[in-house]
Amino acid sequence: IHASAVHAAASTYSVSSSGSTTSNCESSNPCTYPRAQSLASAGDTINIQGTIGPITISKPGLTIQGGIVDGISSNIANSSAVQIAADNTTIQDMEIKNGWAYGFRTSQNINNTIARRINLHHNVRENFVSGGGCNTTNTHGWGSAMRAYFADGLTFTDSKIWENCGEGFSAVMSKNVHGTNLTIWDNWSVGAYPDQTSDYSLRNSSIFCIKPKFNRSPRNRAVLLGAEDSYGSSTVLTRDIVIQNNKIYNCRGLGAYSQTSGTFSNINFTSNHIYNSYGSAVDSITGQNIITTPNTIETITTIPDPTTINPPPSVPPSPSPSPKPGDLNTDGSVNLLDFNLLISNFGNPYTMLDFNQIIG
Repeated sequence: IHASAVHAAASTYSVSSSGSTTSNCESSNPCTYPRAQSLASAGDTINIQGTIGPITISKPGLTIQGGIVDGISSNIANSSAVQIAADNTTIQDMEIKNGWAYGFRTSQNINNTIARRINLHHNVRENFVSGGGCNTTNTHGWGSAMRAYFADGLTFTDSKIWENCGEGFSAVMSKNVHGTNLTIWDNWSVGAYPDQTSDYSLRNSSIFCIKPKFNRSPRNRAVLLGAEDSYGSSTVLTRDIVIQNNKIYNCRGLGAYSQTSGTFSNINFTSNHIYNSYGSAVDSITGQNIITTPNTIETITTIPDPTTINPPPSVPPSPSPSPKPGDLNTDGSVNLLDFNLLISNFGNPYTMLDFNQIIG
């Protein structure tokens, strides 16, 4: 039987830190991540059991879900706990921590990434200091909790981004990057950072600045419009930015940072609630079509606890699809393994014709 003939539905492959390099990656017999990726095709899912080390997603169309990806084993410059190097990737229901420069990041020219229900914390170890917290004397050269990098299309939803020693929700030289229902707190320097990026939005989210060890001089920016020249001078102007219906607590508010000759344009920072602003809630931004009203600015005595907002799911990822006729190993697809189980469990000399009749 040719595998292509029976790969009738998406498959799920299970991986673990102690997984086999030769197994078929069943949930009861998981394999290594590289093994699962070698077997998977577009539309398939790789399910992480427990904690594994850093991964690179290099096949398009995969969903990677569950478990914990811990980047603690890598101190390589610009490395990520999760590197997304293929189009049409989904990561979901996952904890990502201890990336050296990034928690997750796209490679250059990667399109259509979806990240949802991610618990993203204590990344950008390159900017850590002993005793906990970030290097508050640093003036340049650090990564981000996540970064869309020269990318086209990234959505990030229903997630927590906290205590990373770099920017929180960031995009560099990218377009079509959107965040919704994010809880962002104590990400050193900036909570949300579109840098030489167009068509970027953050909506219905919360940004907090709380712990001094994770705040810069002496409070982080909630939102910073960037035009750094580190990646090329003004090849993508920061424009078409929407920051709307968010709540910001104890931070410096909206600001801008430019090293290029370009200007900001089509900036919409409206309908936000800004509480206990440190300094100016909204700086004056130079450019075209800059809209920064209306917003609500007020002082409150007690701020919410960010750890109780939008908690990551406590339930495991969605189960595999319901078994189909002939799906003896209940993995959601009918494949060669099912046929082998069929002929091994019964004495009759079953043939391919019998199998086709069962799955039909």
